[in-house]
Amino acid sequence: MKNICCLVFSLLAFQAIAVPTDPVIKITPNVASPAPVTQTLAVGTLHTQRICAGQQVKLEAISTGIGVLTYQWIFVQNGSVIGNTSVFTSLLAEGQYHVKITDETGTITSTTLILICVETAPPINASITSNGASSLCVSGGVPDMVLTVQATNPVGSVACPIPSFKYEWYKDNVLISGANMPTLTLGQQISNAGVYTARVYNACGFDFASFT
Repeated sequence: MKNICCLVFSLLAFQAIAVPTDPVIKITPNVASPAPVTQTLAVGTLHTQRICAGQQVKLEAISTGIGVLTYQWIFVQNGSVIGNTSVFTSLLAEGQYHVKITDETGTITSTTLILICVETAPPINASITSNGASSLCVSGGVPDMVLTVQATNPVGSVACPIPSFKYEWYKDNVLISGANMPTLTLGQQISNAGVYTARVYNACGFDFASFT
């Protein structure tokens, strides 16, 4: 009887100090896309999620506890509560998020942090310049023409630096294989004459610039 009483006491003591488990968090960016992809995040990690402006994100917290669980999704930058269900979908501002879960025994704050980085559709004012040459020449001693595409990168932050653009070059509307840098070098030969176009893009948008 003494052992049974000790066992019951131990279980009650455990329940008295227990709190909900550190939740597993799932994130689904761009839920309105035809085939949204859900990621399950490792507990205790910082996950950086890049989204395009205007895209909604779904967050889900999975935890166990005693009795009814309540949830508070927190925008870390100012401590505001942005959601109070285990699963919610919203437009999220750039910054960090975590979730607090409460049951009959206490509250736990997730050790998993989500950093939302919002990207806009760049680039702005894409243009192509040359290294001074305005035409191709077949005479000797003339340096190659170098075309450079320039674009204004939207301003990032320390936490969310804007990633580099990607590039594609076209000659007379035909993709140039392997030309994926911001510069394009043209040898001084007649066969290189034509209209050159650069496509500058990231996951959220693109722009074209041309040079003849």
